[in-house]
Amino acid sequence: MRAWFTTNHDENSWNGTEYEKYGDMAKSLAVFSCIWNGIPLIYSGQELPLKHKRLMFFDKDAIPWTGKYALHGFYKTLFNLHANNPALRGGDAAAQTIKLATNADDKVLVYLRKNESDEVLVILNWSARCSIFFNNR
Repeated sequence: MRAWFTTNHDENSWNGTEYEKYGDMAKSLAVFSCIWNGIPLIYSGQELPLKHKRLMFFDKDAIPWTGKYALHGFYKTLFNLHANNPALRGGDAAAQTIKLATNADDKVLVYLRKNESDEVLVILNWSARCSIFFNNR
């Protein structure tokens, strides 16, 4: 199974924080990494979030734990959904990931995770504004 993540120590140190790289798409990409088929990973400090702090790579650089974790609920919801919904089980032969066609595939990603009667529909908007129409093929 593949592991999905939006950042890690190397990425944060060398290529920038997820907010420097992805801007407003950072949270949508976090949803993708938790709901797509595979194992979701979270990096230390993402629940803060570390929007503008690149951690030093070769030196000890403590994460500024403040007691205020703005994205704690966001990640807790995603990881609870992933852990408790059979449709999101990675590696399960009965689990399916079905990409759904829209009129705006260049602006949105729409897919269904399904395992027998359990389903999770995901709609990720990659644009500032978009109207979606589904193709019922």
